[in-house]
Amino acid sequence: MLDIASTLQVLKNTSNGIYDDFKVKFLYHTNKIEGSTFSLPEIITLLKENFVSGDHSWNDVAETKNSLALFDYIVEDYQSPLTVFKLREYHQLLKQYTTDDEHGFAGVFKKIPNVIIGPSGKRIAVAQPHEVPEKMEYLLRKYNERQMTLQDMAEFHLEFETIHPFQDGNGRIGRFLLLKQCLACNQDPICIHSESAQAYRNALQLSRVGKSIEPLTEVFQSAQKNFNAEFPLIYDIRKNYEQEMRDIMATKKAVQQERTPERGI
Repeated sequence: MLDIASTLQVLKNTSNGIYDDFKVKFLYHTNKIEGSTFSLPEIITLLKENFVSGDHSWNDVAETKNSLALFDYIVEDYQSPLTVFKLREYHQLLKQYTTDDEHGFAGVFKKIPNVIIGPSGKRIAVAQPHEVPEKMEYLLRKYNERQMTLQDMAEFHLEFETIHPFQDGNGRIGRFLLLKQCLACNQDPICIHSESAQAYRNALQLSRVGKSIEPLTEVFQSAQKNFNAEFPLIYDIRKNYEQEMRDIMATKKAVQQERTPERGI
């Protein structure tokens, strides 16, 4: 079956709209989880017409526009190893022209201690600024050395969000990394719906305190099922490609057999 990354790259260069449909929905949900006020139609208008409709803050406009470009970059760049430089590049792309960029926070690890507010409203401790470089080097080295399973992705995501390496934008960068990892490992994309944001946050916290990655893995599995239900044409294209390749190979084999002369005894 044609791998998911190649399928998206093919769809990106066709006019059927499936690629843009997935991109818009992925960005709508991941940004809405973080408080974006853009609706789906407003993101489509921004993508198609480069026009901002609706009433939004400057940061929301900049980050939404940046995320459109970052999505394309991730799809093109999915095979490259994830390094500290690459990670910071993604963050720079997401945060350029925002107030975080003005304050020197874009594309660099955090300089000021920050926290996560958990589902119950309690503060969750994360890595201190001076701990981030070493923790991120270790995290990237550990997972760059193997083909990742869905459980590996859940463990990576949990560790990344618990380190919280950037001043802001950790959730969105973390979910972009999930997209990159899914493409690299030929897994169905994980798109956390904004309606499932609370279940997602609860799963992160349950996995944090329960020392079991199962709650988060289940959320990811559910997200992959939603992807297949929402974009059946992508699955059909991949399966049809597989059948076409089998037909081509069968034809080649038949032609070769016809050309091979029979030998006498």
